[in-house]
Amino acid sequence: MSQIAQDKQIGNNVTPNEERRSIVVKLVVIASLMFGFGYALVPLYEAFCRVTGFGGKTDIIEESAAQAALAIDRDVEVSFTSHAHSSLPWEFKPLTKLTNIKVGEISEAKFYVKNNSKQAITGMATFNVTPPRAGFHFKKTECFCFTKQVMQPGEEQEMVVRYMLDSELPDDVHELTLSYTFFDNAKYAGQ
Repeated sequence: MSQIAQDKQIGNNVTPNEERRSIVVKLVVIASLMFGFGYALVPLYEAFCRVTGFGGKTDIIEESAAQAALAIDRDVEVSFTSHAHSSLPWEFKPLTKLTNIKVGEISEAKFYVKNNSKQAITGMATFNVTPPRAGFHFKKTECFCFTKQVMQPGEEQEMVVRYMLDSELPDDVHELTLSYTFFDNAKYAGQ
């Protein structure tokens, strides 16, 4: 038996307008909660990925903390890949394609970027580490991916990423790949 029928049976007279108002209030509250949850999902997901390394997200570490880490006698092969999104007329390639580093050792990789257009363009790089479970252990101290990059027409730059692999890197990870993609920031801002 419905709540309305039960209310009427026990003498609780709820008018149809009161019933509608109650339903509308409940629906508005539910819709507001759903909107708030949806709005919070992006930062929550980013925080989850940064904490767990899920999705190949890396972590940021201060240079002094990286220098204080002890290198251990375990080599890992790190390869670098890159590309510019088709909407971005930039040439983007790793100058350092492959390196072997010891866990706990600071290293750097260089990338070449050239704006092939006749206008200034602001780009933003996204990154990913594979295998994804290694992402949390890939610690960056410096990276061009932290900020928007403004390139003038025909401008060329060498961009650097400084990084280390922390000692908690799973023992069965012997190689990993850091991959970058540059996007036109004006076209994809907020997406």
